[in-house]
Amino acid sequence: MNGTSRLARARAAVGSMIVVTLGAVVIAGCVPSHTVSRSVTAGRTCPEMTDQRGLAEISWYRPEHEGDARQLERWCLTVGAPVFVPEPTAGRPEEHLPTEENPAPLLISTWNPNAGAGEMLRFLGDELGHACDDPSTSSDRHFVLLLQEALRRGADIPNPPVGDPAIPATVVESDRPTPRLDVVEVARRCGLSLFYAAAARNGPDVRDGLREEKGNAILSTLPLSDPAVVELPFEGARRISVVATLTAPGGATLRVASVHFLSTARPWRILTTGNASRYREASGLLDALRTIESEQGEIPAIAAGDLNTWSQRETALRHLRTYFRDSPPPLEQPTRGGFPTDHILFRGTGSPAERVVTGSYARVEGTYNSDHHPLIARLRLR
Repeated sequence: MNGTSRLARARAAVGSMIVVTLGAVVIAGCVPSHTVSRSVTAGRTCPEMTDQRGLAEISWYRPEHEGDARQLERWCLTVGAPVFVPEPTAGRPEEHLPTEENPAPLLISTWNPNAGAGEMLRFLGDELGHACDDPSTSSDRHFVLLLQEALRRGADIPNPPVGDPAIPATVVESDRPTPRLDVVEVARRCGLSLFYAAAARNGPDVRDGLREEKGNAILSTLPLSDPAVVELPFEGARRISVVATLTAPGGATLRVASVHFLSTARPWRILTTGNASRYREASGLLDALRTIESEQGEIPAIAAGDLNTWSQRETALRHLRTYFRDSPPPLEQPTRGGFPTDHILFRGTGSPAERVVTGSYARVEGTYNSDHHPLIARLRLR
């Protein structure tokens, strides 16, 4: 009798699992498309908060689906305008600049500094050879640093109602031995070009009379052009990517994108998407990058950032690698906790003219007070 009861319960459990699985598949088939469309200022709120710093140059790409757009707009209303500084002021010795005969490697790095926790100036000096307080001691190498959860502070950041669900909790930071610097101040102090756009507020609190937000940024010793913001399909929080073109002294160009995907989807999204939230974000990003490529032309490209992947074989990562087909094998070491969350992906860099220096793609061992290890690679550009 007990054996029969156990068998009946087991059959009922299997039946329930089948029903739930089939239901999830059916519901997932109704998930909105990831397809993005381009918009400049029409219908957008974030670009209209301009402060005359070249923001009219920025192209915007957002999901076409009305539900995604509505949620993104709510979150967008809580953050300030992007910041675009196209020209660096930190010079490099002319005799050390790369030439066609001697192409010096460009350092590529990506890092999530955990908002204000990461020691940005120390990282720039130690790992990228850029001494912000004494430029005369800086390396002659050029670099680009792609940041996620970059901190920005300002009185011009909007002050929406307390309790607004579009304002996430403040990032919990470790105690740090140096002052908190936002990314705009770092760029100014270090003489770097900058493209920054906020994804969300960094909590509702006001610190020292300033509100805070966090987003993606590109910092470089090279000039930036063609800035674009890609708003990814909404999966419980607003995620964006920032895209720009670097121009090397010899005229070579490189398209770079700083990318940040969702960490953990809400249970309802797991059910309705078949746990494909990051796959939708990856698809939206690739859709935008292909559109940018069709508008601006095909050049070597890099996407890097905190993809929040749990495995090197995750579907979203494999999907991205079909576009970034010149990427080296994923690294073995975890970059946050025990997971391989961060990546650098390459496209069009496999020719003799542009190539990743063999063995240069690696994890930086220190975290510089963040909860993520940075990644670094060297890319030869002619």
